[in-house]
Amino acid sequence: MSIPFETQDWYRAFFRKAKWKLAFAWFPKQCFLSGKWFWLQLGYKGEAVWTGPGTPVFETRWLTKGEFLIAALKGQI
Repeated sequence: MSIPFETQDWYRAFFRKAKWKLAFAWFPKQCFLSGKWFWLQLGYKGEAVWTGPGTPVFETRWLTKGEFLIAALKGQI
């Protein structure tokens, strides 16, 4: 994706609000930070719910285990 994490406020809003869990990717998923594709392996699935007037919106992003670890060590998650 090549967009610096620090310059995007909507990245930070999602990462603050998301609940992360380790999940198995049965189908191909793209890592949100690196853009790499992975499947048939474990990765972190982040889910955020945006509420307001009207129907709630569910947003899901996937990270590889390595990218999740790096983001957690940098304090982004």
